[in-house]
Parts: sequence; structure tokens; C-alpha cells
Amino acid sequence: MSAINSLTAMDVAIMAAAPSATVVPAPDGEQIAAFNKLLFAGTPQGDVGSLTPSQMLVQQATTLGATVGVDLGAKVAGAVSQSVNKLANMT
Repeated sequence: MSAINSLTAMDVAIMAAAPSATVVPAPDGEQIAAFNKLLFAGTPQGDVGSLTPSQMLVQQATTLGATVGVDLGAKVAGAVSQSVNKLANMT
């Protein structure tokens, strides 16, 4: 058995003997409130817990539309600036 294999066998034996348990702390009320505030941004405060699936889909479509619009605007601006740079470098 080579030195690398013996070290690997020792590491595996140590890892198997002492399983590690990661303790995840429970979230407090302030963290839950902050998460809900971010999750339900743009909805009236009274309706935070009572969104229907259709309302959720409308909110998702609005967010997707904004994301696609910004991405398209950035691509157009990049293409225009690249064209202007090419024209400026030609002269």
C-alpha cells in the first residue's frame, strides 16, 4: 500500500467515525418579516398571505417583462455603441 493510499484510508476512517452535524439556527421573527416583505413587494399589506396562484403568475409575468426589457435595452445600447465605435475608428 502506498503512502497516499494509507493517508486516504485514514482520512476516510476518521470521517466515518465522527459524522459532522451542522446546526442551523431557527430564524427569528424579524428575519421572517424581512423575507416576507421582499417576497411580496408590490402587493398591499393586507393581501400578503392571501395571494392566489393567478395573482402570483401576474406578478411573475410583470417581473419577467421588466427583466427582458432591461436585457433588450442593454443589448441594443451595446450594439449601438459598438457601431459608433467602429465608425469612429474608420475615419
